[in-house]
Amino acid sequence: TVAVGDGLTLATAGVPASFWVIARDRFGNLQDTYVQFPNISLACVESVEVVEWTRPRWKKTTACSHLFRGIPFADTDGRYQVVYTGTRSGQFHINVRVDDAPIFGSPFQDLTIVPNDVDIPRSVAIGIDPAFADNWYVNSLGQLIPMGPNFAAAVRDSYGNMRPLVGPSTQLFLVQWLCTAERQAAGECSQNLAINSQYVDNLDGSFAVEYSATVAGLYRISVLFDLVHISGSPFLVQLQAGRAFPGKVIAVGPGVES
Repeated sequence: TVAVGDGLTLATAGVPASFWVIARDRFGNLQDTYVQFPNISLACVESVEVVEWTRPRWKKTTACSHLFRGIPFADTDGRYQVVYTGTRSGQFHINVRVDDAPIFGSPFQDLTIVPNDVDIPRSVAIGIDPAFADNWYVNSLGQLIPMGPNFAAAVRDSYGNMRPLVGPSTQLFLVQWLCTAERQAAGECSQNLAINSQYVDNLDGSFAVEYSATVAGLYRISVLFDLVHISGSPFLVQLQAGRAFPGKVIAVGPGVES
């Protein structure tokens, strides 16, 4: 018993795909009585995703545990058409079994499910809140590395899969320090202030964004692709004071001075 067809190697998230299982007995004769329907399961083994982290505020992961099943339909001449619809993009293994025994070549390990079309309103920002004025850390060499407020923006399809933008596109990461009524009354400001931001396109649908804010307070962050806001944008973010910095920490008191 063997499996053939394009659906063994390539599919698109959210779009039905199929392949054929051709059942034979141990002598090679077509098994067309249709009493031994194949059992098909598809397991994700790798998929790129951005998740919230500590420093920086996000990281990439390839872990994937998505599992779903294909549905067999009896045709003719010992053939079963197997139809499946995967919504998670990534690399998959296809297990095809008859009477709990794998068929020839199973598990099939070459299936790639690619993301569907870009859906900007379903795209997200990861690690945007809470934000810290300085989230410094010590690297493996013992060096103290400063880190300003940062987050990642992930372009997604309508099923939540990360994917790159296609063709010419625009990205806008607008950060504003808000002049609240309390600040204005205290004479701290007269208008909202634009804050410098910079980003790196990781070329996989994710963007690393960092902005130069050092004063704790309320900020508004807008994230747009092709002039369309992503999910939740604009964000109101309360920038918190950074971690205690060794060079700025002092000790005072009689026990220190005498």
